[in-house]
Amino acid sequence: MAQSDEIDLLELAFKLNRVFIQNIRSLIIAFFIGSLAGLAFYQLVPNVYQSRMIFSSGVLTFSVSKALVTDLNGLIEENNTSELAKKLFLTSAEASHIAELKIENSIEKSEALKEEEKTTLIITVNCKDPLLYTKLQPSLIKFFETNEYALLREKEKKAIYQGMVDKTSQEITELEKMRVQFLEGNLFKNLNANTILFDPTSINAGIIDLTREKLKNQSDLALVNNVQLVQGFVNFNRPISPKLSISLAAGAAIGVFFVIVLIVLKGFKHLVRLANQEKEK
Repeated sequence: MAQSDEIDLLELAFKLNRVFIQNIRSLIIAFFIGSLAGLAFYQLVPNVYQSRMIFSSGVLTFSVSKALVTDLNGLIEENNTSELAKKLFLTSAEASHIAELKIENSIEKSEALKEEEKTTLIITVNCKDPLLYTKLQPSLIKFFETNEYALLREKEKKAIYQGMVDKTSQEITELEKMRVQFLEGNLFKNLNANTILFDPTSINAGIIDLTREKLKNQSDLALVNNVQLVQGFVNFNRPISPKLSISLAAGAAIGVFFVIVLIVLKGFKHLVRLANQEKEK
């Protein structure tokens, strides 16, 4: 680089530095005005609260639940509170307080799980009214439970488990009859040595195994409901946004930034005018 170029750059740097020093008062004023604007933003913007609900479903997987929640967020984005209220069994005024819904799997690193194993889910709701969570909890459960896909899957699973319970009950009854016949001696067959054709302890073992299987099927039948609440919403008093520190810092930064832009433009305009004057000489 030529020495003259270095001198020009140094001269430019000194001039810009002098411009900033001359406008230090404007920067300080901009800082305070921006901070006041950030404070006003903090005071005027509605508070947003956050809480989460954990639920388990015997029929709804993560992918299906996520698709349902995505549709709800779509209604929120287009400000369609009437349809959102209809889906969540709320009033339009109540639905207007919901800011965002997010659903995720409760198990970390769930990528290795099969889709049918992703049934314990966490739904997080950002809301402008912390008192709404009490009513929103049963509304969301009802929303998931009354989904047509969920109702059909619930009906199918209940029919399967009920059929298995009935079948094991029938087999237990048959074994009970066989045990009574054995105790009465009707299962002996007279061959050369009055031998028994089977091990009598197998009857009791079979009854025990079938009873255990029946109880398991009955338990699965009882838990096949669409949604089981694991943990409900908690009404927190501290909002997640806006934050005072962020609002003040952002406001001050924006105010200072605009003043710096004006100073730079003014400085370059002044330098261009000086350069033109030099050329004219």
